[in-house]
Amino acid sequence: MNDKIEHLEVPVTGEGAHAKPDILAPDVAMLILTWATFFTLLAVLQKFAWKPILAALQNREDAIRTSLEQADKIKTAFDDIQQSKDDVLAKAHRSAQDIVEQSRKRAQDLARSIEERAKAHAQEIVEAAHLQVEGEKERAIAAVRRDSAQVAVGLAGKIMGENMDNEKNQKIAERYIKEI
Repeated sequence: MNDKIEHLEVPVTGEGAHAKPDILAPDVAMLILTWATFFTLLAVLQKFAWKPILAALQNREDAIRTSLEQADKIKTAFDDIQQSKDDVLAKAHRSAQDIVEQSRKRAQDLARSIEERAKAHAQEIVEAAHLQVEGEKERAIAAVRRDSAQVAVGLAGKIMGENMDNEKNQKIAERYIKEI
């Protein structure tokens, strides 16, 4: 194999027959072919790869932007709902306090009304008792007067010596009672 490498002939360019190839001096044909391949590949990639990739990236960006906007809308809606909930709870709390206060006031009014009715009823009972006592007192006084008048008439009849009958005694007693 070494024999083959040693017999390899290098094309001679320039001054000497045995000159070494120049690595820094590019071959023009190779340079043109490389550039043509690069630009062809670039055109194919742009036509078939870049546009779909960029479209996919744009779609993804739009989807993310839409998701973020929806998330903001949902957050705003949630905040509104939270505020509404707080308002409803506050209103319910105030309503409950109002109901409790009204119930307490009604209970106090009812207690006062019951107390007033009880006092009025007790006063009526006391007045009725006073009237009854007065009536009994008047009847007792009238009975005492009647009895005393009968006793007085009976005594007077005995003193006068005249014996009157019961009917006459009764009439005289009633007449004296009326005079007294």
